Amino acid sequence: MKIQNILYVVMIITCASCSAWCQESDGSDTAAFIKWAKDNVSEIVTVEPGSGFDDLRPLQKAIGDVRLVFIGEARHDAHEHFTCKHRLVAFLVEEMGFTVFAMEESLPYGDRINTYVLGGEGDPETLLNNMGNWYIWDTKEVLALIRWMRTYNTDPAHDKKVEFYGIDVTDPVPAFENIHVYLGKVDPGLADYFKTEMDKVDLLNTHIRSEFQMIGKYQRYSDEETKHIGELLSKISDDFNRKRSTYIGKSSENEYEWMLQQLKTALAAHDVFRMGRPGAEGTALTREDGMTNNIRWLLQRDNRRIVLWAHNMHIARSSIYLSGYGQREPEEVELFGTRIGRELGDDLYSIGLLFYQALYKDLGAAEDGMLGAVLSKVGPPVFFLDLKQLAKKNRRITGLTENTE
Repeated sequence: MKIQNILYVVMIITCASCSAWCQESDGSDTAAFIKWAKDNVSEIVTVEPGSGFDDLRPLQKAIGDVRLVFIGEARHDAHEHFTCKHRLVAFLVEEMGFTVFAMEESLPYGDRINTYVLGGEGDPETLLNNMGNWYIWDTKEVLALIRWMRTYNTDPAHDKKVEFYGIDVTDPVPAFENIHVYLGKVDPGLADYFKTEMDKVDLLNTHIRSEFQMIGKYQRYSDEETKHIGELLSKISDDFNRKRSTYIGKSSENEYEWMLQQLKTALAAHDVFRMGRPGAEGTALTREDGMTNNIRWLLQRDNRRIVLWAHNMHIARSSIYLSGYGQREPEEVELFGTRIGRELGDDLYSIGLLFYQALYKDLGAAEDGMLGAVLSKVGPPVFFLDLKQLAKKNRRITGLTENTE
């Protein structure tokens, strides 16, 4: 289990894509922004969980009664970002009634962690070690958060339990395995057919547990094999829809809907990996499409409040320009934060975590003009700054666009 790297100066802000401000603002705007920030900053005493919540009250006022809160991070491997997120999650659960925790992790694999946090069997260290596509969550900080969830849920005083969900589409193998087991209960003949066909491409009961392994596997598939996987998943999907009432009768509506969402996730993952093959053609779902659809599914299940953990990039409220992210040529990419933000509007609150400098071999202090460097001049070593209020008050100072909140 890895120990995360250390950051200096942590900034908690409410605009995950506000780097556009630094690129568009001139020196006078920067000075005006720093002056406003010093007057409106709220100091955070510590990023360590278990430290009470008095210093987080400004966030409570800013978040209000929104349905969904995004919590981002500038890097996936930073100790303070992870402990700060743990503390924020505990605050949202204990003080604000959030009961769904979602993470940038495989949707089907998240079910195994959910079983544990709800009091079921399992070893959390083993669960994290085998989590799959994102080995970056295999840390003592995430382990502490998962153990906290279980402790919270087993307390009889907490009648509303916290559930754990993944929203990513980069590890379809657990979905294949879960679908096979489910079909064995509701459609044994189709289950046998599914196993026979999946065994041909070694995608059932395999030890593949990383995005990189899956990428390599798809690179080795022939065009015929790749096409076969897609056609098989489409057939299973057609049967799911056509036999809906039969499947629900042999299981339950909740179980059916959960398996159907795993199937949709597997289809999205297949598209992501096949489009990464040399010479791939045709339309396909992207990773952002898959995660967007999974978040929508969570929102539609019931009216519970959701907190979602992901990278700052994914929760950005405006499109960003990327190369090497599932596309063969550099292009503008619309992230799930942009899409969900457009749909929810003021019912979504986005929190980005930034830092000024860190103990990394590959990263020095932020250069002059970069957002981290500008925010380091605000004052406290750790602080919260509600940029939504600034954007409403004076858009000229921030240079923020209408869809960047």
